[in-house]
Amino acid sequence: MKLNVLGLSPAKQSKIILVMGICITLITLFGLTNHFRGVKIPTEYHVLIGK
Repeated sequence: MKLNVLGLSPAKQSKIILVMGICITLITLFGLTNHFRGVKIPTEYHVLIGK
């Protein structure tokens, strides 16, 4: 890619994409793990994992 988009060079575009990807990943994990506190696995499922 050699074109500037919205006045941003390809290097700046790639950095923005990387930062946005990290942010979206952290927000998704934050939402799926009960605010990073983890999720309690019901005791019924321990049979499936060998405990």
